[in-house]
Amino acid sequence: MTNFLAWIGIAVAFLVGAIGWIFAGVANSRAKAANTAAGESNRIAKEAVEKADQANLIAKDANQLSEDANALVGRSVAAQTEDWHVDWRAEWNEAGSLVILKNRGRDAALDASATVSAKLPDKRVYAVEKWPDGVLPNTDVTLMVTDVLDARTRHEIRSAEIMDANHGSSVFVVPGSFLLVLKISVRWRTGEGFPRDQEIELHAT
Repeated sequence: MTNFLAWIGIAVAFLVGAIGWIFAGVANSRAKAANTAAGESNRIAKEAVEKADQANLIAKDANQLSEDANALVGRSVAAQTEDWHVDWRAEWNEAGSLVILKNRGRDAALDASATVSAKLPDKRVYAVEKWPDGVLPNTDVTLMVTDVLDARTRHEIRSAEIMDANHGSSVFVVPGSFLLVLKISVRWRTGEGFPRDQEIELHAT
């Protein structure tokens, strides 16, 4: 009888131990699953934070672009509605080989500059002048274009050669008069700092 009871105790102990191992395994499995779920949650949370940061950055860039666009629109409207009048007239001074620019507008041309160009058969005439202090209304400024004087001198020499050649020829050739088209490009700024320009053509004789 005693042995029987002993065996029953052993069996019960074994059964209790087995059940303990089973519950322990289940608990470990659930703990592992919980750790996995927690890791996945942390990853999702990290991605959410990163996407939120990206969204904030995009929103910040969008706000900056909107501000820049509004500023550009404002500047464009101001440039179109600004009441600042400058008007240029040009004259040619043959004796001094000068382009005389006259500001006949109501306002000053600020930070003004002008470029003169013309095409000759053998070269290109080019002259540049700047007036960083501006050109006041009803004020004249000049650009010296010495290449025109040189071109006129060469034309006169060539014309004289042609006339001399006419004396010994049965064909009388009349040399053409000297004429050069100068293209003048004037640039300046208004009182609000907006750039303006005007193109002028002038005949140099």
